[in-house]
Amino acid sequence: MDLKISKKVISTEKVECNLCGSSKSEYVTDGKDYLHNCTNQNFTFVQCLDCSHLYLNPRPKINQIDLIYPSDYSTYERQFGKKGTFLTFLKDFILVNRFKKIEKYLPKKPKILDIGCGDGAFLLALRRKYPTSQLYGLDFKFGSGVKEELNQANISVIESTVENVKFNNIKFDLITANQIIEHVWDVSLVLKKCYKILGKNGIISLETPNPNGWDRFFFYSKCWGGYYIPRHLNLFSKKHLKIALEKHHFNILEQHSLLAPPCWIYSLHFFFASKGMTKIGKKLFSDTSIFWLATFALIDLIAKFFNAETSNQKIIAKKNN
Repeated sequence: MDLKISKKVISTEKVECNLCGSSKSEYVTDGKDYLHNCTNQNFTFVQCLDCSHLYLNPRPKINQIDLIYPSDYSTYERQFGKKGTFLTFLKDFILVNRFKKIEKYLPKKPKILDIGCGDGAFLLALRRKYPTSQLYGLDFKFGSGVKEELNQANISVIESTVENVKFNNIKFDLITANQIIEHVWDVSLVLKKCYKILGKNGIISLETPNPNGWDRFFFYSKCWGGYYIPRHLNLFSKKHLKIALEKHHFNILEQHSLLAPPCWIYSLHFFFASKGMTKIGKKLFSDTSIFWLATFALIDLIAKFFNAETSNQKIIAKKNN
């Protein structure tokens, strides 16, 4: 047994469905923080009985954010390698390649806000593509050296939760939020704010886990990587993500599945951790292993060929003026 459990107690709150407001739900699964061990508490995912949306209930209160995102959280630690490594190059290539699907909707010099920008890798990749554009990065906390690196690249840094951030009449051509909507406490507030700060014909691009991913079947009980307990508060199916955006006056332009190799790896980490074998799981299935990332990407690619949904998705929508 190598799992070291934190004795910290996370304050929680009961909530209604973030999608339809219903208070009626049924149990789906429960689990612990198998990644950072921020607490020994059990957390439960439920499914709304009225709309079938999947969410954490009870969930951590927003004032507990520093406890559930500890100092060794992955985006602070730059776990995917230092600048100049092959893994960093590969990550940049994937991010920029995905961006090509958005590029056709943008002006030549777009003003871009990246919400939940983490280590800033995506923004730095965009800076090389748009050397004269105005780029902004928002996150509630930045790791050592990240702000300095972004500032040196002439990227404006905003340190705040998206729920509390205030903009002074800035209008953006594009808002990107990769793997962030599942983390926010008030989805409706965030989408309203995004709509407000987008300019005419503004675009929003979201990437988020998909609970209908075919691999969830193998890890349904407690260990699916997309649960990411207790940091993922809402898990949107493709249908529900589309509903959420249309409800807030966005027109859907594109929606499709993405390869999700990190989700496979986290699922295996959580499985081993739930059995008290955390170190073994991380050693066997490193989340920086080119071999495993490529293997699970190939598996998902085959699944997509047969029209299966993966555990990652992208949606691009336009502001309805």
